[in-house]
Amino acid sequence: MKETDNRRLSLEPAREIRNSLILVLLIVPVCAVSWSLRAAAAPPGNQARMKEVLRQSGQPQRPARPLRQDLPPAPRQGLKRAAVRQFTEDEIRMVPRGIVRPDAMIRTFRRLELSEEQRAKLRELARHYGNRLPALNQLQMAQNMALEEAIYSPDFDPQVVEQKVNELAATQAERLKLQTRIMLELRQILTPEQVLKFREYLEEERRNPLR
Repeated sequence: MKETDNRRLSLEPAREIRNSLILVLLIVPVCAVSWSLRAAAAPPGNQARMKEVLRQSGQPQRPARPLRQDLPPAPRQGLKRAAVRQFTEDEIRMVPRGIVRPDAMIRTFRRLELSEEQRAKLRELARHYGNRLPALNQLQMAQNMALEEAIYSPDFDPQVVEQKVNELAATQAERLKLQTRIMLELRQILTPEQVLKFREYLEEERRNPLR
């Protein structure tokens, strides 16, 4: 019995490593597809970081497309053409980018019956943060790709893998802090009653993605 128990205990670390690698392999391909579709839209401030990550991972680099400065920081790219026609320019400008689906946020704002002062503050909030959160999302995807390449590299080096994991963890922490900061400022714009309704309405939108 003791030998069996010892053998089981010795297998536990290996099982944990195997499960961790399986989780990484499931997540990374999804992130890679999203990255390939959206990497060109990254703000100039993060393009250099993403290029460096891709260069180190050996992935081909796509030419960066600069953002148009004359466009508002509204999440227009997250809206389909049919959805854009349903919303006004002011409504689109009120949505902070990278939090939730823009159409879900706009419909939630409509149901809250916001005052004009609140609308102006939301537009300023969205303008202030601009593309910072989507840029972190894209950087995180690039780092996921770099981590996958490090794991499967012919010149496998555990220290390189550990470095990539630490870089990814730092970006995830930065992203979470920024997302929380945006939501805290958004909460302060709403009244206590609106905050409760905001959560309820947004949850309804999340349960009905096809709307």
